[in-house]
Amino acid sequence: TYVFIAGGLQKDMKGFLNRLIGDGMVRHQSAHRDNQPQNWLKQTFPTLMRSPRIHVEAVGGVGHLALRNAPAVYAIISRYFKS
Repeated sequence: TYVFIAGGLQKDMKGFLNRLIGDGMVRHQSAHRDNQPQNWLKQTFPTLMRSPRIHVEAVGGVGHLALRNAPAVYAIISRYFKS
């Protein structure tokens, strides 16, 4: 299972600021590739595409460096990787 998590400075992931500068370091379009990860992942990581379990998640209101410690990120990770 692979989970790609992107942040955004605004709570609303479709907000203007998120579309303009994303999480402050990576633009939302670049992180999500129009919310269709299969297209760019197939080209970039062909071995990952053999696995049907690839997920893309977004966390609004969290900047790039804050993703490391954001409770919302840990909630997403725990949803996919329960021990």
